[in-house]
Amino acid sequence: MTDKASNFIKDHLFNVSTLLAVLTFIVYHERGHEKIDLHIEDQSIHMKFERKIEVFVPRMELDERLKNMEKSLQRIEENINK
Repeated sequence: MTDKASNFIKDHLFNVSTLLAVLTFIVYHERGHEKIDLHIEDQSIHMKFERKIEVFVPRMELDERLKNMEKSLQRIEENINK
């Protein structure tokens, strides 16, 4: 190897290693995004919004009805105890 080529490698080694590190980071980061995208699309883990409404909204309505029934029972008990 010539002296000029040897000095070129020594002088530019930091730049090449930095470039490799950045490229490695970019590839690693993109693989992570692919995993996240697959995770988001997995329907066994994440429900669609419409399905959430079907499951959780009726529960809220049922809870409200139960509260109303408890209030009615308390009023009935108060009237009985008088």
